[in-house]
Amino acid sequence: MPVGGHHAVAFVAKIMCPEAPLWLFMKYTMMSDTLAVFLVWCGVEGLTVDYAFLSQPLQSTSEKIKEWKADGRWLRGVDPERGVNGFEGFHGVGPGYYDITFSHSYAVILLAAMVCGALHVAVNRQASTRSVLWVVVCVSSHVVFDSMVHDTYILWGNRALTRVSLGVWRSDLGSMIMFVVEMMVPLLAFFKWKRETVLVDDTDSGTRDFNLWARRYFAFVWLWSNPSWYGLPILAQWLWPVFHLGQNSRVAALGILSWTLACYPCARMEALRATRTSLGGDDLTIHAKAGAVAPPRHAAGSGPGTGYARLGDSGV
Repeated sequence: MPVGGHHAVAFVAKIMCPEAPLWLFMKYTMMSDTLAVFLVWCGVEGLTVDYAFLSQPLQSTSEKIKEWKADGRWLRGVDPERGVNGFEGFHGVGPGYYDITFSHSYAVILLAAMVCGALHVAVNRQASTRSVLWVVVCVSSHVVFDSMVHDTYILWGNRALTRVSLGVWRSDLGSMIMFVVEMMVPLLAFFKWKRETVLVDDTDSGTRDFNLWARRYFAFVWLWSNPSWYGLPILAQWLWPVFHLGQNSRVAALGILSWTLACYPCARMEALRATRTSLGGDDLTIHAKAGAVAPPRHAAGSGPGTGYARLGDSGV
């Protein structure tokens, strides 16, 4: 599942736990994929493709299947193979065989979630129990959602054991449904978060320009992640001579890592927004406070901004 769907959990976490930064929740929801990037580059994990539009599997794919069969990591009768039971290559999104038994293992990620929760407390001694629990939820949620679309695992080490997957991405219809879901759900969560906050005006032009850049950059990277992933099979078929690099797991890993960049502009966007409860709760109280008292100034990136709260502003 690309970054958009996972970030929906981060927005929910921010609504339920406003004292913790949104960008941190967003990073935690992508912990599994971030871990996968490093493990792929180290050769511990990987993904090998077998597109249906190819007349025969890639040599690297055939060699990997042979290797998995030899060392007991091939699940016969479950892992599809060319020429067996009419299988002639993958359709849908993520058309290949996964070997991500560490980064997408329930056991490993639950352990990682507890470590992240402990680090959250170590860095911020004033962290609430609620924020720690939402850190654990965000980290753990990635594998739970991914189990709907591709292979995940209860334990680690052997892709043929303890596998959990509904395999929605292995059909064109399922892929189209998930594309719509992943475009709509995060947007609904984002606008819900936006309704819970108000934009804090800042008279400094440099700050306004930076905030505008951050909003556009965030929207580009966040929204790009879904079309880029769901359009993968189409792009691969049209541009196969160039896209042949896609069989390299390390190239794919760099693409996945680029998605996580969407969370960093949130640090600046969030700094220019204040929760309604912090300004009084109801609109009349907020209007009164916004017109009478300016929120206190903070160091750049460390507080809600500098200036008067404005309701109805269309900015992010």
